Amino acid sequence: MRKNIFLCTLVAVFASMQISYADGLANASISSTQGGFVGMENGTNSATLNFNGNATVDWNRLHVGSNETLNFNAVDGASGLTVLNRVTGQFSNIYGTINANSGISHLILSNPHGIIFDGANFNAAGDVTLTTQKLAPLMSADGVEMYGYTGVNELATRQIMTKHSNFNVGGTLKMVGPKLFLIHSNMNTPNFKLVTANGCDFLVNNYEGGGSRGVLMRAVSVNGDVYITAGEDPTTINAGSNVDGRLEIWSNGNVSINYRNTGNIPEMNVDSLYVRSLGKAGNCTVKVGNLRTGTGSFQASSANGDVIVRDIHVNPSKKSAWTTIDAGRNAVLLGNNTINSNFYVLAEKGDLIIGNQNIAPESIPGQLLISGSPNRVTLSASRGNVIIKDDINSSASNFTINAGKNIITAAGDGAVNGETAMITSSASSSSLNANKNNGYIGAVEDSDALNNFMNNNTPIDDSVKGYMNFSGARAWINAGEARIKAHNDFVVGGSYDVPSQIKKLYVTAVDENDPLGASITIRPNVESDEVIIGEETKELYVPQESRSYDLKFTNIRDNELTEIDADQALTYEDFNAAGGHNDGVQTQSNTWVNAPTEPDRMQAGSPKGVAESAPEQVVIDEDFVALNKSNEGIQNKLNVSLDTPVEPKEKQVKKLDKTISSELKTLPMMTSKKRK
Repeated sequence: MRKNIFLCTLVAVFASMQISYADGLANASISSTQGGFVGMENGTNSATLNFNGNATVDWNRLHVGSNETLNFNAVDGASGLTVLNRVTGQFSNIYGTINANSGISHLILSNPHGIIFDGANFNAAGDVTLTTQKLAPLMSADGVEMYGYTGVNELATRQIMTKHSNFNVGGTLKMVGPKLFLIHSNMNTPNFKLVTANGCDFLVNNYEGGGSRGVLMRAVSVNGDVYITAGEDPTTINAGSNVDGRLEIWSNGNVSINYRNTGNIPEMNVDSLYVRSLGKAGNCTVKVGNLRTGTGSFQASSANGDVIVRDIHVNPSKKSAWTTIDAGRNAVLLGNNTINSNFYVLAEKGDLIIGNQNIAPESIPGQLLISGSPNRVTLSASRGNVIIKDDINSSASNFTINAGKNIITAAGDGAVNGETAMITSSASSSSLNANKNNGYIGAVEDSDALNNFMNNNTPIDDSVKGYMNFSGARAWINAGEARIKAHNDFVVGGSYDVPSQIKKLYVTAVDENDPLGASITIRPNVESDEVIIGEETKELYVPQESRSYDLKFTNIRDNELTEIDADQALTYEDFNAAGGHNDGVQTQSNTWVNAPTEPDRMQAGSPKGVAESAPEQVVIDEDFVALNKSNEGIQNKLNVSLDTPVEPKEKQVKKLDKTISSELKTLPMMTSKKRK
């Protein structure tokens, strides 16, 4: 046993060769080596270190001049080697070239004093780790390999900086330190990892130095995926950076990706984006601006703070993909945003704001465009308001706005004549849901009143309320009060029998191509105390047997407001106006108290179409009302063929529940838990 210990000691002595300098480099000195180091070759302005096994190289100092080259080579057929370089004396300036051949699978450079690459070239076939942690030797004194880099590892205390440098790494390139600054550099690597906090192979718990910390990438191009694990300090990527791959950021602090409050900034390109602030530093903000994704998706979230997005273009290759914005407080969408996918926005404890005033000196109007006909768009503020100052144009099959309080449209940047924002939905049925007791859906036409409401919770006076501009075939609406100006034939109430609850509804319909206006249909599932029809409306369709509200409209016979109580029967004489709102011709054939063959007419999206095609002899009377309760009776009375019979209410509700359950399963789940 003693003989074996003596032999091992000899091996350790010879393995830890003392080397005073590296002749090929002007300012580099090796103090000792352990493991598979077999020698060094010095050339003119170059040094080559050879290895046939895993090794640790300790440097007193390591600098590579602008005309110098440092090579790490595996020899004698060795492969899969790990070489750990530890610098003890001073920070390292790398101005020249570092190469590692294919036999070196992992090259590690550790310098607790800091590392600066300026005009450098770094080429490696395998993985590369650059860190300002003080690491334990790769080999123990008796030659036993140590895996996991445990032992005397200490906290990183200094920065790593790259300026005007190029990295070509065949494996993963990892940088670990409390402050990582990358400026005007190119990273060609499949996986680029930047770590300033717990989260990867190395642990950095605190920062023991002064000054600013975090991650800064400015004008950096990465040909590969980027993974950033950051602490409570800021992560900033801006000024022309591009990632030809996935950009994934996990942070406990603020994150800003290509964002500028005012003025223009070059567009940033990524294949896909996932950014998440866990917010341990408080109410942390995630900002993303002027960014375009390739074939991948876009997800941005902050557990306790705001998410602000400006001028993004998302175009995933899969139609089923989701673009998600999940804010612990406020979610804000500014400028021109184009989403070619399903879109889900949630402001959990604050407001969802689309558009803003005075964010740019040029006051360019913005727009939220959802193109590509995705399945679903959901815009939600669970406990707050949805404030819309920019136009929304959605081609989604399902379009929903949810607010714990109010849904308000207003005039945004560059609005013409103070016109409030327009919501356009091509969905067969849209949903607008505010607080059912006292929530307001409509416009606020005075900017000061809106600012006072948003900043000081000042109640909205009736004098500043206006109609919300809405272009869509149908809307299921829930609110204490709603004011809707439809820009086409419009149906109030969903296609199912689920109630649409609106205490007080103001609704009018206009058609820019028809001076007489457009048609309004109030479905039987609308529950209201009062419905007021605006003067622009051309035709009005109201159910008789299920109406629970007072109906008010202007009658063209005498231009007087006609009021019909909820318990008062509707008659042709009451209805003797083209919706009661213009100088059109009103006849019994285009006056419907009960909308006939409603399912077909709803699907056609035009109440006017069926009304005009109905026979002249139809009379609104008790017999008609009775027949209206039977699908077969309506079919015979009007001689209108239905493609499919109307399903019983119970079957429709079951189908709705099944559809909603299926859709909810597709929603992306974003939690505040750290990923495993």
